[in-house]
Amino acid sequence: MPGLLIAGLVIAGAIGVWYIRSKASVRFPAPENFIIVPDEQARITRLDDGDYQIETAAPLTALFAGDHPDRIDPSQPLPIEPINTNIWRIPAHAVTAFPRPYFLAQFADGSALKVAERILNVEGVANFRDIGGYAADGKHIRWGLYYRAGMLGELTEDGRAMLRALNIRWVCDLRLHEEVSQNPDRIRDNPQIRYSHKPLTTPDDTRQRLQALLFDRSKLSQLMLESYTQVFLDDNARLYGDVLRELIQPGALPAIVHCTAGKDRTGIATMLLMLALGVDEATIIADYSLSNHYFTTFQGYTADVVRRLRWFGLNADALTPLLIAQPDILRASLDHLRSKYGGAKRYLTEAVGLTEAEIAALRALFLE
Repeated sequence: MPGLLIAGLVIAGAIGVWYIRSKASVRFPAPENFIIVPDEQARITRLDDGDYQIETAAPLTALFAGDHPDRIDPSQPLPIEPINTNIWRIPAHAVTAFPRPYFLAQFADGSALKVAERILNVEGVANFRDIGGYAADGKHIRWGLYYRAGMLGELTEDGRAMLRALNIRWVCDLRLHEEVSQNPDRIRDNPQIRYSHKPLTTPDDTRQRLQALLFDRSKLSQLMLESYTQVFLDDNARLYGDVLRELIQPGALPAIVHCTAGKDRTGIATMLLMLALGVDEATIIADYSLSNHYFTTFQGYTADVVRRLRWFGLNADALTPLLIAQPDILRASLDHLRSKYGGAKRYLTEAVGLTEAEIAALRALFLE
């Protein structure tokens, strides 16, 4: 009899494990499927061999470069090699004099546009991106003023040199106290950089996330949305106001705003700045989705969590919904601003606490 009882318990346990895994299992699309390429008139990327490539929506007639957006010599055109009617290659030797080149593209219709790399290789930092160049109310965001990024605790010496070349003046760290103590930013010895720690309240939903991981992984995206809306946007509105207000203080720019991955807390901060500047929602969502280029790096951050989850028969794939920048979550967050606050402008002025004068100051600094 005891043997039958034990056998029954084993069978019941096996069925229970099978049921849990079958309920928890959710097929999630690959991270690259969530990337939305921003709609831009021109786009610069650096190729693996060091050359640059520019892709344009209109015929390109000339291209110039400089070491600063306001120091581009229009009398010295770069050699460009056509790849097709909308893509040209720029040899690396033509721009090697600049630690970070900025380009001026001239088009057949007589217009011109400043353009630079959006995703930058800062050694030791993931997800380091410039929001410059995006269209905003008939103007464009200035390049080289606001960078969104992951943590700076693993900066190499080359990465630190890159921050000096970018002339960074202010770093805003949105991580929790324990995150900072475990991996402090490696910029404290740089006298030109002012560091501010502004820890955001984060969701207290560890138990709910574990339950979702074990029993129904489809609920993880809903938990993420609640984090964005109820915690980041609702509970941290005033702190985000402090971040945006700091950007208009003398000597704050160029600035880096970052958290651990540069996806969630930083994603909301960047969304709010772009809303204040008048960037359209489609562009904001597309920029947010670019974090998916770093999905593999984000997985590396969760190694300790994954080791603990193995006791429950789970692997790294279980955390995928938490690590992907899902455009639908940001869309729903923008809808939340409309439904609860009456729109972005009212949220920025009433919940975040920005004055009309402060919003105007942000626009004056960032738009050209």
